[in-house]
Amino acid sequence: DDWGLALTLGNLAYLRLEEGDAAGAEELQREAVELHRNVGNRAGMAAEMCNVGLTALRRERLSAAADAFLESLDVSLEIDYKELVVYSVLGCASVVSKRARHREATLLLAAADTLAEQLAIPLQPLERALHDEAAAAAALELTASDHEEAVSQGRVMSLDDLLAYARESTR
Repeated sequence: DDWGLALTLGNLAYLRLEEGDAAGAEELQREAVELHRNVGNRAGMAAEMCNVGLTALRRERLSAAADAFLESLDVSLEIDYKELVVYSVLGCASVVSKRARHREATLLLAAADTLAEQLAIPLQPLERALHDEAAAAAALELTASDHEEAVSQGRVMSLDDLLAYARESTR
């Protein structure tokens, strides 16, 4: 059935992405997203859009990555899929970091870290790599006080404020 096919294609795409085959992942993701939409699987569609964002990041398509992460974030919040909220915010932080806006990236990372800690959500390998890359870039560019201030702000941000900040900072 289309539900199972969408999940299978999405899983295969994620495996290809883990193996470094972003082009192969993208092909499968397009079909998986369409199938998820057609069968009304909003959770599956949101998860796949987050993965589309990961693929776009790998291919240095930052605008496409931002759009995918924000769509994933919107739907994740609507359906209360908190784990995916964490991953989507982390994706937004990575986009912002690649645009050399390290203070904003640090704030988003801190917000994602706080939510992940509260929910006991471990980061998957791809997401952990994105997190660590953005954090390392920020550590090289920010003063200790700027870093500390951004982390403090991110740690106390409400979900509504976080969504607004993610939208604003990725544009």
